[in-house]
Amino acid sequence: MERFLRAYRKVLMVALIFMALPIMVASFYARPLGDDLNMSLEAARAWRETGSVGQMLVAGLESAVYYYRTWSGLLAYMFVGALPLSVFDPKLIGLNVIMSLGLLLWGAWCVARCLKTVCKNFSKAAASCTWMLLGLMMLLLMPNYCESLFWYSGAASYTWGSALQMAVFAALIAGCCGENVKTARIVLWSIGAFLLGSMNWQVTASSLVIGGALAVAICCKRRPKRLLIPLLCLLAGAVVAVIAPGNTVRQEAMNFDASLVDAFFFSFLDSFTYLFLDARPFLFTMLMVPIFLEVYRKTDLQYKHALWLPALSVCILAAVRFPLEYQSGYWAARHTNTCFMALCLLLPVNAFWCMGWVLKRCNARIERFRPGSRRGAAIAMACALALIGVLSVPDMAFSPLRLRCTLQPVKLVSHLLDGQIAQFAENYDQLVAYVQAHPGEHIITDTPILEDMMTPTAQIAVDPADWRNTSFCEYYGENCTIAFGTEPLEQ
Repeated sequence: MERFLRAYRKVLMVALIFMALPIMVASFYARPLGDDLNMSLEAARAWRETGSVGQMLVAGLESAVYYYRTWSGLLAYMFVGALPLSVFDPKLIGLNVIMSLGLLLWGAWCVARCLKTVCKNFSKAAASCTWMLLGLMMLLLMPNYCESLFWYSGAASYTWGSALQMAVFAALIAGCCGENVKTARIVLWSIGAFLLGSMNWQVTASSLVIGGALAVAICCKRRPKRLLIPLLCLLAGAVVAVIAPGNTVRQEAMNFDASLVDAFFFSFLDSFTYLFLDARPFLFTMLMVPIFLEVYRKTDLQYKHALWLPALSVCILAAVRFPLEYQSGYWAARHTNTCFMALCLLLPVNAFWCMGWVLKRCNARIERFRPGSRRGAAIAMACALALIGVLSVPDMAFSPLRLRCTLQPVKLVSHLLDGQIAQFAENYDQLVAYVQAHPGEHIITDTPILEDMMTPTAQIAVDPADWRNTSFCEYYGENCTIAFGTEPLEQ
C-alpha cells in the first residue's frame, strides 16, 4: 500500500500543478470592479495621499466600522475586504487571487494534517495524497471560479472563510485527539474562531453547528475544558456579527421577509437534495478509496451508529443554506461555491464512515495492495475521471478553442487561449487611462469590460449615479461620471 501511495502522490502532485497554473496565469489579468473598488476606496485614498501603511490600515478599519454600522455585521470580512492589494496598484489584485488559491489549498492541508494526528500510524504519503485530493476536488469541480477566486470581494468572504473554517476545526479536532495542547495554540485558535464568526453568514452558521457538536464531544469524552475556549470565541464573534446595526439597514433595503419555520424546513430539504444533485463529486470520491483503506487499516475505530455522521452532515449543509433562505432568498455563484466546499469535506468523510461500517460488519481484513489490486484501482480511478469528463460536457458542442464544458479549469484555459481574458484586462486599462485623462467629464462607454471568468456581471451598471459606477470614478478620476455598457465580451 505504501508503495502505491508514493506513486499516487507523484501523479496527484503533477495534476495539482497543472490545475493551479491556469489560475496563476489568469491572475495577472484580474482587475478590481464594484465592491472591490467601493470597499477599498478610503484605504486606497489614504495610501495615495500619505504613503503610510499605518494610515492605510486605519482607513481600512474605519471603513469596516462604517459598514458594520450601516450595511452588515460581518466585521472581519469588512476589514479584509477594505484592504485588497489593489490599494497599492490595481494590477496587484492578481496577487490576491494567488493568495485565495493558496489559502484554499492550505485549508485542505490542515484537514490532512488533522487526519495524520487522529490516525497515529497514518503515513506521510497518505497525508500528502489526502490534501492534494481535496485540493483537486475543489479546483476541478468548483461551480464558479469567478466569484470565489478572481473577484476579490467574493474570495475574501467566502473562500477565505471556508479555508479558515477548515483550518480552525482541523486544529481543534486534532487537539481533542492529542495529549497536551499549548496555551499559545489555544490563543491562536481562539483568534481564528472569533474571526470565523464574522466572515460570512454561511460559514458562520455551519461553524456554529460544527462547534456545538465538537463541544458535546469534548464534554462527553472528558477532554480538557480549555478546548472550549475557541468555541466560545466563535460564539462571541457570531454574536458581534448578529447585533450589528447594519443588518437591519440591509434587510430593509433587500425588502425580503421569510418565515423562520419555512426557511428552516427548506434548508433541510434543499441540503438533502443537494447531496444527490451532481454525480461528479461521488465519482471523484472513488479516487480517495486508497486513503479510506489506509485509514481503515491504521485505526481501531468500531464504526458504530452508522447514521449519526450523515445526520450531522445534513445539519451542517442545512446551516450553510439557512442564511440565504432566511435573509435574502436568492442564490449567487459564491453561495453555491460555499455549499460545494462544505460538500468536498462532508462527502468523503461520510463515504469513508459508511465503507468502514460495512467492512467491520463483514469482518473484512485489508492487509495490503497486491499488484493486481493496484492495477484494478488505477483502472477504476481512470474510469471515474473519464465519466466526470463526460458528465461535464452537457451538449457535446465542440469548437477549436471553446469546448462547452462545465468544468471551470477547462473553461478557464479556453478563455486564456482565445485571448478573451487578456482582452478584458486591456479594455479595463484603456478605460482607466481615458477616465484619468478626462476629469470632470460625463463619459459614456460601450467598451466591454465584463468577462465571464474574471468578474460578475453585477459589478457595473448603465446608470451613472449607481454606486458601482461612482466608485469607479472616485477611485480613478476626478469629479467625472461614467455610464458603462453592460454587454459582455463575445463568447
